Amino acid sequence: MDKNIEIYHNIIKYCFDNNYKDHVVKNGLELLGTLGYERNKQFGFNEKTNIYIYNIIKMISIMAYYIKEYKKIGFELSEYLVLSTEYTNKRTILKNEIYYYEKLKYKEMKNLNVDNAPTIKSPKYTDRTVYYPLNPSIIKTQNGYIANIRYVNYVLENDRFISLDVDRKMRSKNYIAELDKSLSIINSYELEDKSWISDISNDNIKFNGFEDIILFPMNENGSIWCSCTTNLTNPINIGKITLCKLEINENNKYEIVESYILKGPNGFDRVEKNWICINPTEIPGSIKFIYSHSPLHIVGTNIDENKKILEMTDVLKKEQSYDFTRFRGSSLPLYVSNIGNLSVIHEVIMSRENKRCYSHRFILYNNKWEIVRLSNPWYFHHIGIEFCRSICFGNTEDEILLAVGIRDNTSCLYKMDINIIHLMLHQL
Repeated sequence: MDKNIEIYHNIIKYCFDNNYKDHVVKNGLELLGTLGYERNKQFGFNEKTNIYIYNIIKMISIMAYYIKEYKKIGFELSEYLVLSTEYTNKRTILKNEIYYYEKLKYKEMKNLNVDNAPTIKSPKYTDRTVYYPLNPSIIKTQNGYIANIRYVNYVLENDRFISLDVDRKMRSKNYIAELDKSLSIINSYELEDKSWISDISNDNIKFNGFEDIILFPMNENGSIWCSCTTNLTNPINIGKITLCKLEINENNKYEIVESYILKGPNGFDRVEKNWICINPTEIPGSIKFIYSHSPLHIVGTNIDENKKILEMTDVLKKEQSYDFTRFRGSSLPLYVSNIGNLSVIHEVIMSRENKRCYSHRFILYNNKWEIVRLSNPWYFHHIGIEFCRSICFGNTEDEILLAVGIRDNTSCLYKMDINIIHLMLHQL
């Protein structure tokens, strides 16, 4: 059998090299059927034979894209390789899968931008004097919604971030927006920091402010916790996950009153982003985050208000049957009746043109926070830089709102039917 697979591989490779699409797809699929291909099963042959099989699958997935009746199976085979823990040489297949990405079938899109957006104090360019909105987060309240909108003083040009300030520093400001049930902004103001972090002053800090805040559901007393990334504490300019508490002040505005730097498994040796809190309702007692999905790594700690830095310890570290190493956290999990713990993750792949391409997936966790169902990758507006920061229910539990940043210069809300999401999820 092993020798026959090698012969089949060489025949299909010859067809592939000569662009004989039909021969590659039909003969390749016939071979996979003979070998007992199943979407959720590895083949289990020896390493050499597996390499031949995986290469055949890769060639089928590339050619099937161009044949309408085989495009669906082509995408399935691409996903088979992308999620396989045995197939490791994924660079080509990941770049090819970008062509398979589909646009999200949402019901409605709405821009999210406040009227009192910040302006740049010392602009380098006379035609670029305002901060740009991106990466909003939203939670549902009794009377509507509360959103945080991040504003930045930089733009993305040729896949590089360019500060619009004379001093070339990157600055983030955050604005709280109160929305009614129709998603209209009825009040907005800048979120000010009154915690110890606001006392930090260092001319060498390149990245200022609280980045990519994700709001947690409101507590009974009206306070709101959130996580974000900051670069202000030592070592400076290295992003650290930061936990913050927001309370309403005497002017009926939310402000940051407590901040805690979270020290993860890698200390402060690398930039940390996209941890996902899985127990926001238990704060301020303890807090747990999904640090990674492959392995499934959950970290946690108790919150000590007398400390500025909280050291995270391992709660769980478990290898997974699928390769989720590229999955980065986007939204808090949202419990949906009859479905489970729904969330959104994102992946970033470099295209053939060396451009960053973001895709997202809906995922479903079981009660052990293992991924049991997921969607194929999709995009909101374009294949490029997009980032979903949070999800919440709409006016009913049949509707989901996704808070999204597009091209790092636009803040949006997307409205989706939960039944469509349900149909997109497939079992692992």
